[in-house]
Amino acid sequence: MRCILPITRNMADLVTLAEQFVQELWQRGNVRYAETVCAENYTDFTFPDNAEDDCMQLQDTVLGLRAAFPDLKLEVLDSFQDEDYVILRTFFVGTQRGEYDGFAPLNQVMEWESIDILHFQDDLLLERWAQSDLLAQLQAPEQAEEAAEAEADAPVKGDDFTELQLAHEHAELIGQFADIPKMLRQAVRTRGVQAGAQGEWSTSATVGHLWRCEVDVWQHRLREMADVENPVWEYWDPNQYDWETEFGATDVVALLDAFEMRRQQTCNFLRALSDEGWARRGEHRVYGVLDVAGLVRKALEHDREHLAAVSGAEL
Repeated sequence: MRCILPITRNMADLVTLAEQFVQELWQRGNVRYAETVCAENYTDFTFPDNAEDDCMQLQDTVLGLRAAFPDLKLEVLDSFQDEDYVILRTFFVGTQRGEYDGFAPLNQVMEWESIDILHFQDDLLLERWAQSDLLAQLQAPEQAEEAAEAEADAPVKGDDFTELQLAHEHAELIGQFADIPKMLRQAVRTRGVQAGAQGEWSTSATVGHLWRCEVDVWQHRLREMADVENPVWEYWDPNQYDWETEFGATDVVALLDAFEMRRQQTCNFLRALSDEGWARRGEHRVYGVLDVAGLVRKALEHDREHLAAVSGAEL
């Protein structure tokens, strides 16, 4: 499915250029194509800040991925443009036959999605942001094996049992949190995009609200909990924004992609937390003292309320 704003010919050309960029590099392995598209000052925010040549590192990354997945295939699922920015949601499938990023070959077919934000200037690629769930899938078997070994070797009693129980609870909580964007996308596919009725938000306004909350509320508060001792939060009033004016006319697929990418970032942050990190606390003026898990549960309650509205379900 392609979602392009019906504006000018030049805007549609940028979407075509973005799709050709991912097809030439990842599908065909034509890494030299990057040299014709990337600007001299091209910046790729998926690479470390100390990278000397982001275009060259991009080519090396593509070659490494295709060497590990020699039968790699991809499909652009959604594409959207806003002025000089193009957002792509791409589906990848391939068999891991070689080592990739330090992970031994699994010799099995793997599927993953990537969300890329490409910033063009004068038909040249100036900046790129990308987020995929490939590394999480590669890490999963290793993490499961380590967890099983640790569980088998350690006596499960007393404090050990409590820690193990908390680890399972946190993993389940992250899984539920990560599923929200997929459930939201399915609800939109099933019910369609709804206009805002009297006293209700449209589908686009609701998804835009979820994206804004992810950035300004949940990610912001999680960072505060990590950096500040017992931060205090006021009630964040959703009525301070006119969501219909801000997001009502925006393509809902682009909003879904942006929300999903931000939610992946949040979940990756949570997965990296230590036991001490999960124990950090903040105080909400309405809900009282919350640890990290408590804040995530509040976020889930908020998400499910809006998910029900998008799907037309009764709470």
